[in-house]
Amino acid sequence: MTLFCSEIEILNRQLTELIGSYSSVFVLCDENTERHCLPLISSSITNAEIISISSGEKNKTLQTCHGEVTVIPVRNNHSMDPALVASNVCAVTKGVATRQALRSAGLSEQQVTRLVARGILVPVHRGVLRFANVEESVISRSIAAVLVAGPGAAVDRWSAAMLHELEAPDDSQPISIAIPLHRRVVVPGLSVVRRQDLERPDVGRLHGVHVTSVNRTLIDCAAIRTRVELSRMVDESLRTRRTALPLLRQRVEDLGTSGRSGASVMSAVLAERSGDTRPTNSFERSIATLLVRSGLPRPVAQYAVVLADGSTRYIDLAYAPQLVGIETDGWTWHAQRSDWAADQERSNQLTAQGWRILRVTDEQRRRRPATIVKAVADALRVVALARAS
Repeated sequence: MTLFCSEIEILNRQLTELIGSYSSVFVLCDENTERHCLPLISSSITNAEIISISSGEKNKTLQTCHGEVTVIPVRNNHSMDPALVASNVCAVTKGVATRQALRSAGLSEQQVTRLVARGILVPVHRGVLRFANVEESVISRSIAAVLVAGPGAAVDRWSAAMLHELEAPDDSQPISIAIPLHRRVVVPGLSVVRRQDLERPDVGRLHGVHVTSVNRTLIDCAAIRTRVELSRMVDESLRTRRTALPLLRQRVEDLGTSGRSGASVMSAVLAERSGDTRPTNSFERSIATLLVRSGLPRPVAQYAVVLADGSTRYIDLAYAPQLVGIETDGWTWHAQRSDWAADQERSNQLTAQGWRILRVTDEQRRRRPATIVKAVADALRVVALARAS
């Protein structure tokens, strides 16, 4: 017990020395920490502001922190570097912030103007600025668009599809924003649509910005995408389990199809699909068709393999008796580095269980389809010869 008390005394002295040079100190903790731990160091944090969140692991997220401490007040802190204040504020919302948020953080209008003049802050929209060192992205542009569009705004259509990773990012496209019908917003460089049927189930938060749900995004994109493009988006949503056919069909029914642009396209896409929870995408279907037309057997799509640890891995296209699998690599289906890494791990696990995995790309399919057919035929022939001997 003496040792414990001694450690607490040492900790308090160290904290006092550490935070003594700061004019403002904030302690972020949950309710249990505030109740049981903070009293032990109360002597060294007498002037600190305590920011307490609800207890439980489910509340210890960036989203909770965003809601609790979107902007840390540092008013009258004249000793703090304005550029550092701006950097901290912009960091909360992917590198962008409103002038009002910067003012709330303690910067004067003159300081903000000087930061713009120095190139530290870059105007994006009226009243919205981006920290120059932060690379512009679809996410930061979307947040800036929602900030300037005001209350009730949400990213929708093609921009929502990019945020949901249903389409590849395209910086040449203006950000698409939906706003309530009773509001009128005109912002240069944005595509703004007024909607009267944008209901609570249709909007959520993703990457810290309000965005239409996957189901609503698909429904809206039916009006601006071809049947093939929409099929690809629906398949990817189902394959990654971001939605399910019953949920999508129910939302289409709830919103109604009478007079809705793209309703016939969505109906046709849904009519083509069964209730399968792991559908093939259009790329996989085209490879399977190529192989069949070239005289090879039809491979099984999304073939489930149970690994030694009990987990299940799915092979895009498989010849199960021969243990030959085909993995399709394309931007839409493997857009993120984490997806690519997961694919490599999956291939290694399958190889360890005796599978021979062939990887094909969209570029091969478009320009050198014969190489795909030859690789698959050779793999099947090698297996047949090995078993015959």
